[in-house]
Amino acid sequence: MLNIKRALDHLDERLNHFEQRRMVYFETFLTLLVLHPDIIIRNVFQVFHDMFETYVGHGEDEYPDDPESIQFVKYDTGQLFVEGSDNPFFADRLFANRLIKHVEALKRGAQQNKIYIFDGPPAAGKARF
Repeated sequence: MLNIKRALDHLDERLNHFEQRRMVYFETFLTLLVLHPDIIIRNVFQVFHDMFETYVGHGEDEYPDDPESIQFVKYDTGQLFVEGSDNPFFADRLFANRLIKHVEALKRGAQQNKIYIFDGPPAAGKARF
């Protein structure tokens, strides 16, 4: 129970750093909804992708002009798996690229009716998902 409280406190602390949107009247919200439904209404997979991208960011192709490159991009997964963890997980390039491709597929709606279970020791970063 203590781990859950610590995770929620950590999440609350992290969310306070993000920009807060200004309040709008309900009529204004409805107008925005009609004009841009794809921005206002998002499914859980799109929200998950946005959250994931916030922690990982965009990757960097270290060898953009190399004809022998296998196109594995370098992603900084430290914020997701290392910082604030009692047992950090250092994701290698292969794992990070596969995970990013999977999250991007979820955003596009390419799920295969699977249940994802994140298993690991306490404070390994599972709660960030």
